[in-house]
Formats: sequence, C-alpha cells, structure tokens
Amino acid sequence: MRLCNEPTLFNYEHLDKICKHYNAQYVVDTEQDGIACAVFYGITPHPDSGSRYFALYMTSDTNQLMITNGSWVEDQEFAGIIADNGDIIFSRSRHDYRVSDDESVWIDGGREYIRRPLVSVDRMVRLTVYKGRLEVWFDND
Repeated sequence: MRLCNEPTLFNYEHLDKICKHYNAQYVVDTEQDGIACAVFYGITPHPDSGSRYFALYMTSDTNQLMITNGSWVEDQEFAGIIADNGDIIFSRSRHDYRVSDDESVWIDGGREYIRRPLVSVDRMVRLTVYKGRLEVWFDND
C-alpha cells in the first residue's frame, strides 16, 4: 500500500529548501481555521512552546509567507479511502477533491465533511499525525 501524501501548497523543490532551512521534515498539507497550510516537524523544539511542529501558510490579502505553531495537527483526523490498486488517498481541506491514480475511488471534504463513493467499510481508513509521521489506522486498529 502507498499513502498518497503529495504536497499541494509547495512543490518538492520548495519543500526541500524549507526542510533544510528549518532542519525539519514535511508532514502533511491541511487547513486550520479555514487557512490552507503545510505542516512540518522539526528536530529542535520551539524555545517557548516546546512544539516541534510548525505550519507555513500564505496570507490571503498580501500573499505573504507566514509561520505558526503547528502542534494542533496531532489533534486532527483525516478520512482516507483505499483504491483498487492499494493506494490510500485522503482529502486535505474542505474543497480538496482527490481521485486515485487508478480512478477507482475519490474523496472530498477534508476534515469538514466526507464525500466519497459507496464502498465497503473495510476500504475506509483514518489518518492521524504522531511524532511527525502521518499514520494510517484501519477499523480493526
């Protein structure tokens, strides 16, 4: 199985530069309070909050890159779906419509709502973040 976690806000070249600059790893794209952001997990905890997570986002009015604490990401849960080819896809934000590479399944709604095709419950998974990793949970976990 392959977890499809392609970035949406930054391309891979930008992610590489961000990760090197902050000595961090990319975790996931999602949204917080309706704002799309990319979440990272750093090696060194923040001196004030102690969090290793930070999120980068663009302001809507000035299109300026901003950084904020991303520790809230461990409290989030994403719905995922398993495609016929074994890929796991998930929607990162409210209007993030995703289709599997083999076009057997789709999912939409991020954490706001779940829209998906009618499939067997054993093809549905939950995704959470823990210690900088995006983890997949099956119903029997």
